[in-house]
Amino acid sequence: MDKNVETNLVYTILGVILGYISFIITNVTNAPELNILVLIAVLFSSKYILQKHLKIDQKWSWWFSNGVVLCVFLWLVIWTLFYNLA
Repeated sequence: MDKNVETNLVYTILGVILGYISFIITNVTNAPELNILVLIAVLFSSKYILQKHLKIDQKWSWWFSNGVVLCVFLWLVIWTLFYNLA
């Protein structure tokens, strides 16, 4: 599989999982600003984990365009969806 497809797939799944985790964190702690810190920490760590696992040597701009934007968008959509349905 192509490296772009693999990173997009991983960041799509990560965005959905992070959206649900953010919903749980919001309900438990009642501090939505904590979710942004969790998102940033997971995105930074996932970049280095995927870089070693998939053997990708690219700049931050490549990672940003191939996964981070998608992950943040899905995180926000899933979090908002769960938050409004609760």
